[in-house]
Amino acid sequence: MRDLSRVLAELQSRRVEAMADVRRLEAAIAALGAPARPRRSGGATSPGRGRRRFTAAQKKAVSDRMKKYWAQRRKQAKRG
Repeated sequence: MRDLSRVLAELQSRRVEAMADVRRLEAAIAALGAPARPRRSGGATSPGRGRRRFTAAQKKAVSDRMKKYWAQRRKQAKRG
């Protein structure tokens, strides 16, 4: 019985040491992992995806649609 108590105490001691080692390793990984993240250039866009560019005709078409949309909204606001 005495041997079993010693073995149990030794195992518990090793477990505490192992848990401390795990905490130290996690802290080291976190410290080393933070600056190693890949940095992107070009702002918030993801690589391989450029910004959408409109031609002059596309810009005019969008402008005309929005003018028509807001004119209808103003018309509805006057009614209601």
